[in-house]
Amino acid sequence: FVGVRFQHLKPDDLVLHGQAFRCPVEFGCRHNELVYRREVDSYPIGFQFAALPDMIARYAAARGGAGADGGGSVRATVEAVIPCLTGTGYCTLGHVAQLLGIGPKTLQRRLAGEGANFAELVDGARRRMAMQLLAESEAPMASIAGLLGYARTAPFTFAFRRWTGQAPRDYRKAMRQNTAGR
Repeated sequence: FVGVRFQHLKPDDLVLHGQAFRCPVEFGCRHNELVYRREVDSYPIGFQFAALPDMIARYAAARGGAGADGGGSVRATVEAVIPCLTGTGYCTLGHVAQLLGIGPKTLQRRLAGEGANFAELVDGARRRMAMQLLAESEAPMASIAGLLGYARTAPFTFAFRRWTGQAPRDYRKAMRQNTAGR
């Protein structure tokens, strides 16, 4: 690859990204994508990438210190995976369970055992990502809504008001005023 782009925000620790990709990695992009040289299109694909779920589970475990095998917090693992999938159409209970190599009902039971549920974890991740994007970027509201998986700005605005009690534009303005006042 000559580059990798992620929709999710830049994590504090980039060691895993550097080890995995060995090329420039960008965050907060409109799409998740792998950028490669055009001649790669002509290479034959002679294998099934069956190791992908295991790789994602190990990445999530390294990020969250957990695993779906019961050796750690399933909640932390799912919380690490959700921002990577938000806005992609793959941020579903079924898909995350598949990535972790377990069934959806098993994932629900394990999360419930830790006092969590998938919808609340997704909602919390969206809230954190929205607040960070509004505070740290110039991205338009429609772009932020799309990055977070909302089809339109109105549902995003409604959710943001539910989370914070204020409109996204007001939050951004207040964050800029706080930053300017320092």
